[in-house]
Amino acid sequence: MFISYAHTDNAAVEPVVSAVREAGRDVWMDKGGINPGENWASEIVRGIKGSKSIMLMGSPSAFESDHIKREVYLADRYKKPMLPVFIADAQPPDDFEYFFAGVQWLELFKLPEAGRAAAIGKALAAV
Repeated sequence: MFISYAHTDNAAVEPVVSAVREAGRDVWMDKGGINPGENWASEIVRGIKGSKSIMLMGSPSAFESDHIKREVYLADRYKKPMLPVFIADAQPPDDFEYFFAGVQWLELFKLPEAGRAAAIGKALAAV
């Protein structure tokens, strides 16, 4: 599973990634997925192509990122199932909402922390 996220959201992203791994999914992130000296853009494209699905961590920072927008476009281009997980209260811009049409969002920030791992596990069953 390719994880698309804003680096400024790292503290909120890490517990979600841990839950995804605990659910038995392999995770591709730019941390550890790209070695020093490699072309990061090519590695991102290969990461998306090689993933079975995409998890987008929705937040105000994420929705302002041109890099995340490109990742969403590529996920659509390569027909990767997408799971938007909102880690903060944020309204996706129209171009993101277009790609989220027909996809159930997980508004994780609304759930108590104790129930988040179970909600992530349940959402993963859809992708």
